[in-house]
Amino acid sequence: MARKTNRNNLGAHVYWRNHRAYGDFREYADVGGGREALALPGSTCGTKDSTVAQALFAARLTELQEARVGRVGVSRRSTTLAELVRDHLIKKVKVGSTSRTHMNDLEHRLGVAVDFFGAGRDPRTI
Repeated sequence: MARKTNRNNLGAHVYWRNHRAYGDFREYADVGGGREALALPGSTCGTKDSTVAQALFAARLTELQEARVGRVGVSRRSTTLAELVRDHLIKKVKVGSTSRTHMNDLEHRLGVAVDFFGAGRDPRTI
């Protein structure tokens, strides 16, 4: 019998169905997450061992989190908000399809954001 879960818990979690472990990774659907059996390699059914289930859950969660970081476009090396804004503006200018007025407005708005959040802030924390 399935264990009752808190419907307000929208985060990734382990749940049990018919004494087998499953992981709910739906909050990571953008990088391939969903409801998945926590199964050992070569098996399609979820494991019955809670210790193994927790280890498989942690490994899959780490995999999905790393995929999401890569998808955002922020490299693993630490970058600052000021560097990201500078690179973005340079790329916009190189493309050449943006008017000068729009570029001036964009530069001003991003400058305000940098002042507010701090030039040295990691963009992943915003």
